[in-house]
Amino acid sequence: MYWLPCRVMSRLLLSCLLLLQSACHSLPDPAAVSFAPHDPTLWVVYRDWHTSLLIDGDLFRRYSQAWQRDPALQRELGGARVVRVGWGDGDYFTGKSKSAGTATRALFVSHYSALQFIGYEYDPLPTIPADTRTPLRVSEADIAALVAYIDASLLESGGALVPLRSYTENAGVFFESSKAYGLLNNCNTWTGEALQSAGLPAKSAFNLTSRSIFEQAQAITRMQSPAPAASGGVTPALAHYWRFWPEL
Repeated sequence: MYWLPCRVMSRLLLSCLLLLQSACHSLPDPAAVSFAPHDPTLWVVYRDWHTSLLIDGDLFRRYSQAWQRDPALQRELGGARVVRVGWGDGDYFTGKSKSAGTATRALFVSHYSALQFIGYEYDPLPTIPADTRTPLRVSEADIAALVAYIDASLLESGGALVPLRSYTENAGVFFESSKAYGLLNNCNTWTGEALQSAGLPAKSAFNLTSRSIFEQAQAITRMQSPAPAASGGVTPALAHYWRFWPEL
């Protein structure tokens, strides 16, 4: 039967990816990490095998040429305090097919990829578990470069973006991407490249899992954090809550 080979192949691929990650995983160089006290904050979020970014809504709209030209993006993100962006295989990411077979085939024969945008008109941080998000400080110029990378990841046809149907409720809007999805280029390598575009010393090549990218981001967060006060004071822990987020 078809489902058995797909399940077995999925497990074999998972084992290979974990071995590859352990062989190539490394943390950022502290000498390459810098920031100014009043720099904007960018957040990296992970859930299961997926990573995404949280970007200040005003800065995203200021620098995104795509948002300034596309009515669907304007409707979704127009009043957003925070913009969430992620990338993945078109069929699986949009919810068109969430089967193990689709996820496995996408690693070898992905027909198209997709970018997802969700606009939050409120602060989403209290609704996301604290151990699945980490803050990164970057300059406004670096935010502009990050948004340019996101814009460049969008496919245009006839001078317009290519919208995709969302098959999951409360999942924002999807657009076809110009980037190719595959075994060595998945949502997490895209996030790593996005962090690189923002001037952060993340490594994307062969960092294929959400943990490998998230641990790099956490390391940068620690490097950017001030040392604890001599009195022993610590930064208060953030609350652990969760908002519905489609399993991607």
